[in-house]
Amino acid sequence: MVVDVATRRANKAALANLAVIMAMPMLLAIVGWSLTGRIQNSSVRVYSNGDPGIGDAIATGLIAAVFCTPVAAFVAWRTHVHALRRLTDGTGGWQGVAEAAGIGFGIVLLTLLPNFLIYLLTAPSPVTVYAGIGAVFLYSSIAGLIGALLGLVLRLTALVALRLGA
Repeated sequence: MVVDVATRRANKAALANLAVIMAMPMLLAIVGWSLTGRIQNSSVRVYSNGDPGIGDAIATGLIAAVFCTPVAAFVAWRTHVHALRRLTDGTGGWQGVAEAAGIGFGIVLLTLLPNFLIYLLTAPSPVTVYAGIGAVFLYSSIAGLIGALLGLVLRLTALVALRLGA
């Protein structure tokens, strides 16, 4: 099977973004451990089975990475599609950033909306309606912003992989 150069370069970009998504839980666990485990104040901490160390943070990161596998596969697929389109058509790749923002917004919206509707049916007052709508869209917008930031990181990673793969 003959694979052209553009497909090979798109595969490298997809693998780079897959690695970013798979490494993110580990990095977040280690950063969280370093922020909570290293900062000491005047209080006394007692742990029943020892002080949580870096091994616990790594184990937590590995467990979280298992749950990130479907997301990483989806990100790799979309990266491959956008990278191939960039190499063949010359597009900018900003659609991927918009997709990441939309997915972040949509996930939180679909998570919060059923609970809001149930709450709305139990206590239907104008204040509840407006505050609930505001809260749902506020949290969804925050998730959309986080998705856009992650999309920018993934776009940058893909561009670097495409540049190095030339």
